[in-house]
This record gives sequence, structure tokens and C-alpha cells, in this order.
Amino acid sequence: MVELPESPRVVIRADGGGRFGLGHVMRGLSMAEAFGDRGARVSFLMADIPDCPAERVRSRGFGVEVVALDMLEGNWASGEPTDLLWVDHHEVAAPWLSRAREWSRYIGVIDDLADRDLDCDLVVSPAPRKDAEKHYRETVPSAKLLLGPGYAPLDGRFAKHRPVNPRPGPPRRVVVSFGGADWKNQTCKALAGLEQVSEPLDVTVVVGGVSTHRKSVEAAADRSPHRVVVQVNVEDMAALLREHDMVIGAAGDSAFERCCLGLPAVVVVCAENQVHVAEWLKNSRAALVLGWWQDITAVDVAEAISRLYFDIDYFSDVSRTARALVDGRGADRIASELGSISSVPVFSR
Repeated sequence: MVELPESPRVVIRADGGGRFGLGHVMRGLSMAEAFGDRGARVSFLMADIPDCPAERVRSRGFGVEVVALDMLEGNWASGEPTDLLWVDHHEVAAPWLSRAREWSRYIGVIDDLADRDLDCDLVVSPAPRKDAEKHYRETVPSAKLLLGPGYAPLDGRFAKHRPVNPRPGPPRRVVVSFGGADWKNQTCKALAGLEQVSEPLDVTVVVGGVSTHRKSVEAAADRSPHRVVVQVNVEDMAALLREHDMVIGAAGDSAFERCCLGLPAVVVVCAENQVHVAEWLKNSRAALVLGWWQDITAVDVAEAISRLYFDIDYFSDVSRTARALVDGRGADRIASELGSISSVPVFSR
């Protein structure tokens, strides 16, 4: 009997909770699904920080090793040889990656900032800043680069829910979602803006279980003139968004999800790593980008909503443009591209 080779081992380094929110982990789960579909054994490596979402990862069927942060930042090493280390973490740079080469055959990094030295075989940047390619060519010249929204790693359910045509408008069903943490409480600002919109709307507010503003959000929802439902820790965001017409949210990774579904959005920049995504959305005319959170008022939000509501041609143009930019198959493309730089058979499928 011919013995089949053992499934390749993939470790995903992504932290969640605390100051990191949930974005890196959710993006890591999209890659985990793509690797797992190719027969890989996938597990996560996460720092032991407040609100670490390890159980959320385990509930999706993936193992998790939670390690004290000071140990991870030191000379930590995996006790098992690894075929691929996939890193989704803004604070992991070349020194840590170079040490990881002692136990991982290949290293891939998804990066939004292009602001540090890396040591890896593949760099993915779905919304790269203008000088990103130059930065990567200079700092990690041997790495293969996958740049652009075609490589945005989304949950596979978004591609399945992708509409055939752009949204017709007007937007009567609105989602407000500023990520799992929303430290700056932009959800309440969005609800205050919605209060100033006279047209009747059905509003779904999505908050994470780690949010410290949940009570104030629920209070704002109760006094809204619109029908508002608050949902916590939504598991299938693709299915929820499919049933809505517009989103008010941040310029994070969720922007690619909205584009995939052709959902026009009012977008607020809430963190430095969102600047390049916001610029890409604005330049592509794929969303109505308002700017930095501290410069935006509830009146600004209300005016943006009204523009999308009353200008149906503009609404449809934004929906059409957004949908054309992202097809939801980025994670699968990344996994396939790994076949061209590695000798791990499973990635060549």
C-alpha cells in the first residue's frame, strides 16, 4: 500500500481582542478556510491578551495555541515543523520573522501599511499605498508580491451571496457596523446622524461582544425614530449584508466585503491602517468617504445618507463600481499563488 504524504501544516499568527479588535483574526479565518479546503492542517498562534477570541476560532474548527505576549515577542518557537507560517499582524516585523524561519519552511505576510522591514516569501496587500511596491522591492526583494483588491481574503460566503446586478436604490435597509470593538464609538455618531434623516429606514446595528459602548448603542437605538435592531457577534455577516441596501462603517477590511456585495457605504476612517483603504475607495468612487472620525459630525453622516437616498443614479453607480472591484475570491487566489513559490503540493491545486 502506498502511504499518502502527511497533510501540510499551516500556522496563522493573528492577534485579536484588546487594541487589535477582531479584523486580523477574521481575515485569518478566511485564509484558514482556503488552506483547509486544500487539505492543510491549520492552527492559530495568538497572544494571551484581554478578550482574546480563541474560542471563536475554535468554534470554526481550528486549533489555537495561546501564548503569553512577552514569550511570543521573545525567542518563542514552534515545537513542530511547519510548512507555512501565515502572518496577519501589524507589529510583527523582520526580526521575529527571521527567527521563525528556523521552524517554518515558507512565510507569507498580509500587510496594510508598508512601513516596516519583512522577511518572507510572499507579501499580500489588498489596498496598497502608492509607494508600497517600491517599499517591498527594496526591503524584501525576493518575495512575491500580490497587490490589489483581487487578493482581499474574504469569507467564502461573500462570493456565494454576490449579486448579479448593482443595487437599484433607494437604500431603505441600512447596516451600521464599525467592527467588533469600535473603540471610538462611531456607532452612536452614526445613529445620531440617522436620527436627522426623515425618510423611514430599517436599521441593523452590528456590535462585537468586546464593545465597551454597547449600553450607549442600545440606548441610542431605543430613541431612534427608525426601526433599529442591535445584533451582537454576527456569525454570518455575508448573509446579513445581503439583505440590506447600504452600510455606514469604517474603512477597514469590511470595505472589501461591502464592495463584493455591491453595497454603497458611508465610510469613516477610524485608524491609521485604514487610510490606504479609504483612499482606494475614494479614488475608485466605490464609497462615500467622509474622512477621519474626529473631523466628522452627525450632520455629516446625515447629509451623506441623504445623498445616497435621493440621488438614485449616484447610488447605483457606486454599487456598480464597488461590485466590479472585488469578487470575493481573494483567499483562494492567495492559496493558489503559494503553489508557485513553494514545494508543498497541496498549494499547487
